[in-house]
Order: sequence, then C-alpha cells, then structure tokens
Amino acid sequence: MHRPWLRLCKLVWRVQRVARWGRMLYGEKRDKALLRLAARGAGEVLDLETIMPYSPARLVLQRKDLTTEAVFAWAHSAEYAALHQTRRRILHPHELARYDAFTAPRRKSSFLLGRYVAKQALAVLLREPQYANIEIASGVFTQPIVKFPTAEPVEVSITHAGELACALAFPQMHPMATDAERLDTDNLEAMKSQILPGELDPQRLPLLSESVRCTIIWTAKEALSKVLKCGMMCPFSILETIELRQEGPCYVGYFRNFGQFKFHAWVVKDHVIAIVLPKWTTMMFDVAPR
Repeated sequence: MHRPWLRLCKLVWRVQRVARWGRMLYGEKRDKALLRLAARGAGEVLDLETIMPYSPARLVLQRKDLTTEAVFAWAHSAEYAALHQTRRRILHPHELARYDAFTAPRRKSSFLLGRYVAKQALAVLLREPQYANIEIASGVFTQPIVKFPTAEPVEVSITHAGELACALAFPQMHPMATDAERLDTDNLEAMKSQILPGELDPQRLPLLSESVRCTIIWTAKEALSKVLKCGMMCPFSILETIELRQEGPCYVGYFRNFGQFKFHAWVVKDHVIAIVLPKWTTMMFDVAPR
C-alpha cells in the first residue's frame, strides 16, 4: 500500500473513531455520507475519502416505476483493534461464537471487519441501530445470508481487498453486488488469462494502464458472479464486459451475455471498487445531510 494513503487512512481513522464509536455505542444518529464526486480527468486516481468521506453512505436507486435505496460502507484494517474491543456490540451471538473459534489472526480480522461494514450498511437500510441484533449467516456457497425480521427481504454483499473491507446492503428485489481488488501487477497475467482480447482494446480508455483496465474488468466480473450466485465456478468468458467508458470519476460498462446488468467502478488509490446493478437503474449518491 502506498504510504501517503496509509497515513491518510490512519489520520481519518483517528479523527472519526471517537464520533463513530460514540454513535454506535450510545445510539446517536449517524452522520450522513457526504459524497463529493466532481468530474475527473481520465486516469486520475481518487482517495476513497474523496468519494465517500463518511461510512456508511446511502445510494439512491431510481427506475421508471421504482425508487429505493442501497447502502455502501467501508472500513480499514487499522480499525480492527478497536472493533475487537467492542465485538460483542457488533456481532450476533452466533457470529461471536464463530469469531471466537477462529485461531488465525488474519481470519479473525477479516471476519470482524467484514461483519462490521455489513452491519454498518444494514443498520441504515433496516433502521436497526443495534448491530448485534442483525445476524449474517453463511449459505452453502458461503454467500452472506441476512437474518433479521423485516417485511422487505434484504441482502448484503461483502468484499475484502488487502487492508480494505467493503459492503453493500440492498433490497432483495433489486439485485446488486460489490467487489474490490487491489491493483497488483503480480496478478496481471492471471487476470489477463480470464479476459478476452477485445475487452482489453487499448482504444477503450487509452489513458488507463493495462493493469488498471484488467483490474476494473476483473472486479466487475467478480461482482456479477456474486449477483448470479455462481462465484468463480463459471468460465469468466461468459461474463464478458463491453462498452467500457468513463463518466466523471467512475467507469461504466456492460455485459455481453447479461444485458440486464451494468457496472460502475472506481479507481481508489491502489484499489478498484465495483458495483453491479440492473441496467436501467440510475444510481445516485445521496449527498443531503441527515
């Protein structure tokens, strides 16, 4: 990880930690996610805090006959020590039993960070301030299953990449998913082996390096595989991307064989974050204070 970003993450974490834990432990209303998405030049790299300075953040989902919302949340591994201290306020008793059974520190950190960001997002969507009241179980394919009494079923998508954990909570009637990948040239050849030559046409976003283009495409395919609930068990060629272009700070693309979906992706320092959603949905960051 680049040192300047690490220092920034630590600084943001220190400033926000008191407010964040005060809100969670004492039930005060969380700050509204303020998203500053000014138009950017092609290839410019963003800080995650530039896109979303506060977590969680609401995403307004608008269709011709429907307006609903999803919630995105993120956290950095630097928060793990503080999260561990208050794990009983975050984890459902069943989750806590699983967490305590893990012996590998990395597995414990990944599990707790993932559940924390998922609870951040779900708490807003479900209007349930007590994180431990929400259980996230694992399905037969290890997919997250939300267990909470609600009239409208919801789902959550969780992803880890390096020291970053992200989650997207959304109504079950509006399928979505997120994925994050670290930009790593060591993985370039492995990614290229699962990407068709036409997807890497250098005329599509020529200012982006091959590594960034590969990671955007790979991350979009991973997110789509979560929506389809097939994971990486299907050939990635079936998930072929098309029409990749830039829109402001975001990269947008579609899928040749799954025309009902599209993806939005952001290059965030040394990571790429992608969200897959229905093609005819307009997704807007809610920037109004709350």
